[in-house]
Amino acid sequence: MIDRILFVGSKSFGLETLRVMQEVAPGTLKRVITCDDSAVEGSRKDDFVRLSRQYDLDLLFSNSSAATHEMIKDYHPNLCIVTDWHQTLNPETFIIPKFGFIGILPSIVTKGSAQS
Repeated sequence: MIDRILFVGSKSFGLETLRVMQEVAPGTLKRVITCDDSAVEGSRKDDFVRLSRQYDLDLLFSNSSAATHEMIKDYHPNLCIVTDWHQTLNPETFIIPKFGFIGILPSIVTKGSAQS
């Protein structure tokens, strides 16, 4: 079993991903990094705060690649799950987690046969 999984995400898709992960695998995540986007329209900061409280998650805010790197380094995760993140991560950041990073990206999936 992989422990010390870190979630890094923001915006609506990141929030929904975090919510679903908590419903499907409660207790898997302990720490979340998001950005403080309270100054922009459509901010999800308060929603991340509420969800983190609901699931007893340690919530950190980062507004720079350097800060994100330090937060990841300080936590020493075995795995990072990243979604809807809009900061460039430093190359050194990618070697921190033992099992690396998993990036979750939104995609369109439709019913019916595939056409080429």
